[in-house]
Amino acid sequence: MGAQPSTVSQRAQPLAEVGEHQLWHMSCFDNEEVGRMYASTARRGNPVLANATDEALLIRGQEMAQAARSNPCSYVCTDFHGTPAACFFSWDATEEPVFSQDPSMSVHRKLHGLVFQERAKRMQSAKKGDVIHCAYGGCLPGEPAMLLLLMQITCVRAAWWAGYKQMYGCAVNPVTVRGTAATHQAYKWAVPFDAVVLEDGSCPLAGQAPHRAVASLQPIWPLACTSYLVPQSAIPWISEQRKKQDAARRRRRAQQAPETPDVSGRPDSILAEDSTPDAETTHSMPRASSSALVMRPKL
Repeated sequence: MGAQPSTVSQRAQPLAEVGEHQLWHMSCFDNEEVGRMYASTARRGNPVLANATDEALLIRGQEMAQAARSNPCSYVCTDFHGTPAACFFSWDATEEPVFSQDPSMSVHRKLHGLVFQERAKRMQSAKKGDVIHCAYGGCLPGEPAMLLLLMQITCVRAAWWAGYKQMYGCAVNPVTVRGTAATHQAYKWAVPFDAVVLEDGSCPLAGQAPHRAVASLQPIWPLACTSYLVPQSAIPWISEQRKKQDAARRRRRAQQAPETPDVSGRPDSILAEDSTPDAETTHSMPRASSSALVMRPKL
């Protein structure tokens, strides 16, 4: 299930530009398009959704998009053809979408039910506007992880500006679980996969890495303050790597699609890796800025 050319409104403006990618608010896209994006990425490294059907993931993605599109902390990244490459869902913790009742989503439903039990005890407030739920971030194979970092930074800043006090998230992917090591112990808790027992007595996640889900509920102001250090501190490394990465990308494209026109004049990119655009993808958008990170003031 691959990404399709975007239907983003031509009147909309991107929130940020990173090399050949652009960051848009999720409201610029329809729920079906975002749902396809979620269904295309949700299984990557996620044992909880390993057995979920395409149809169940598509419906779940559309429901998540509906819940997220009105929140200022939900985004879609597109490549230079305007094709969605990554997505990031967030919503207010008081506006959780209903869990899918599809049988193939039973593991997902059971695990997060256990996680939410502990979250309810830790939430300082159950009022709307106090806790932001960063529900999911994913990018298509071949797209750079830097896109997720961009969306996370933007999400933290937007949540802080919107007045949120706490940020909640749950990691089940082995990579994201390792990433929770920097979170203070007082702000996180784990649910062992062995505790996820379905109604028939089975435990589909038993023995699977990362062996646990790690959830966190932490104050947002330290994250917001730290987020302003990331782009600036990354720029020297970015500047040093850009020429090597651009040259490597052009070589890959020349080998995979010799008929592709020369793109040596395109603005430099900070991306460590990317995928060759589909030959049938003809939708185009304004070219991204050559600056490493162009943040626009409006979110």
